[in-house]
Amino acid sequence: YIDGKSFEVKDVASLELIDYVFLKDKYQVYCNRVAVPGSDPATFKDIAEYYFKDKNNVYTYRNDGDLVILPCKKESFSVIEYPYSKDAEGVYYVDKKIAGADVTSFLKLENEYSKDKNAAYFKNLKIEGADVLSFVVDKGYENTTDESYVAKDINFVYKRNLPLKDVDVVSFQALEQGYTKDKSHVYYNQKV
Repeated sequence: YIDGKSFEVKDVASLELIDYVFLKDKYQVYCNRVAVPGSDPATFKDIAEYYFKDKNNVYTYRNDGDLVILPCKKESFSVIEYPYSKDAEGVYYVDKKIAGADVTSFLKLENEYSKDKNAAYFKNLKIEGADVLSFVVDKGYENTTDESYVAKDINFVYKRNLPLKDVDVVSFQALEQGYTKDKSHVYYNQKV
């Protein structure tokens, strides 16, 4: 039983909990009560918070517990910090490869922003035109929902991956509960 719901396993006697979503017995790995196809229970192990590996694949899961098999090179795979990981060929946001991200200079910032020597990103989306050297996350929105995430550089304030229009970057300041301001306006969720 998980969360009061029963499910079928191949060998109850060898069943062990890996974390609150993954279990395994000597024949099969399970994610959220469903058998993981192609998994190898003998080599399946926890490698970092939210990340797992066996001889065949690297695995994680979304917030809803849905299984994700990462499209990465498992031999060179490493976790940056959930939800970011990398291999020799790319950087991933959960299971989405971040197009053009530089593996060696990639840096996770706060609130699902990141950057490398060439660009800034929100989740797996490139922030077009962002000035990487001056790009910072606005600390006023730390630990909030992504609808309120903002970052800025020398030229723009960004909501998620898009620049906000007619906002004064120099005087822009995050307040609380979705409020921000600049020298001319007070905004609620980035609307005047």
